Amino acid sequence: MIHKFELTTDDVYRQRLKDAIDQVIPDDMNTSEQTNLHFVDDWKMLQIKIKETVLSYLSLQPTDYHLYLPPENADIWIMKSWGVKTNPKEMLRYGNHNHAYAHLAFCYYLDVPDKGGNTFFQDGFMESQHPVKSNDIMLWPGHIEHRIPTNLGDKPRYTIAGDLMLFDKTDTNVHWGSPVDKWIKL
Repeated sequence: MIHKFELTTDDVYRQRLKDAIDQVIPDDMNTSEQTNLHFVDDWKMLQIKIKETVLSYLSLQPTDYHLYLPPENADIWIMKSWGVKTNPKEMLRYGNHNHAYAHLAFCYYLDVPDKGGNTFFQDGFMESQHPVKSNDIMLWPGHIEHRIPTNLGDKPRYTIAGDLMLFDKTDTNVHWGSPVDKWIKL
């Protein structure tokens, strides 16, 4: 299930995040190759908001769904995250793609100009288009294909994307992985 939520962040904080993205994106690219933005100091507040959003997302899942994970049992991990700056009339170099290795993917729409582009999802033969605006955050199962169209706006579009893994910290649901502290590295 694809869900959109709205975050509340002030302009000063959003500008600091945009500045952080500008610092890691090379001039000839629109996506940072640095996939660990979640370790940047300015991310702490965003991490809290992402966690709150994931818990809200989980609370919307039907309790009879075989993959239901009660929000209070969720142990949430950011695997990787990156910034994206899409200049006017620019298209991302990625077409339809997914993040099948992640339980959930997210995109925080930090700054979206008018005509900045919607997000398209394709699950099997069904395609859906989701309008987005600044401060929206979307969450969806990682296996769902998605794409971002050309930015037709007159200023850059800034987003922060990432991949999440969820575990059942009570270790009682066989459909979710055991907590990381019960793993062993081979």
